[in-house]
Amino acid sequence: MYILAWIDNHARALLGIALAVIILLTGILIWDRAHPPVPITLESQEQAATPTGVERAANAAQVPLSPTQVAAIAQKIKEEKDKVPDAVVQTTGTKLEETIQAELKKSGGQFAVVTDPKHPASVPVLPSASAAPAKAEPIAPAAPVILNQYNIKAYPERLFQIGGSYQEVFAAYSWKVSVPKVPIIAPHGNIGYLGVYGHANLDRPEHSRIGIILTIPH
Repeated sequence: MYILAWIDNHARALLGIALAVIILLTGILIWDRAHPPVPITLESQEQAATPTGVERAANAAQVPLSPTQVAAIAQKIKEEKDKVPDAVVQTTGTKLEETIQAELKKSGGQFAVVTDPKHPASVPVLPSASAAPAKAEPIAPAAPVILNQYNIKAYPERLFQIGGSYQEVFAAYSWKVSVPKVPIIAPHGNIGYLGVYGHANLDRPEHSRIGIILTIPH
């Protein structure tokens, strides 16, 4: 009964929050449809191992990264260059794009950087490319292909948070969203988590509450 009374007393506020969430989610869906991400970027091995190369791939995939993350990923790619790969997938030019997409999905990554280890200064050109860079030949459809693929998973899709003490319990469930540029808080835009939370006060139930939570990693 207490919960029903609390909902009745805060009906207008809850309706306003619900409408705001609906408008926000609708705007995100419209933006995503109008600006589809490009999850796969082809770069030279040299470029991929630099912060600029990583940032370029992340921007194409619409995955905001902090400067610290960009630098860490670039360093990891640089270190992995001469190591034995975790897995080797045999494919040909015809099936290359399909293979890249499948390996990215299998890894759970948000975007991938693909390079040609035999020609570290050159950008690999897919057979379907409409125009190849100067002095670069597209990969022949029937040719065997050996490329490096770096699958990058920057953030999980969902967050579940739970905490509490001897007299209270807190739980929240959030979805990954893109946060626009906000002065001071997120001046360059960022990945955030928008969701709902519930707080239960075991000693004083009247102080229990539910609400919306936005988490912005730093």
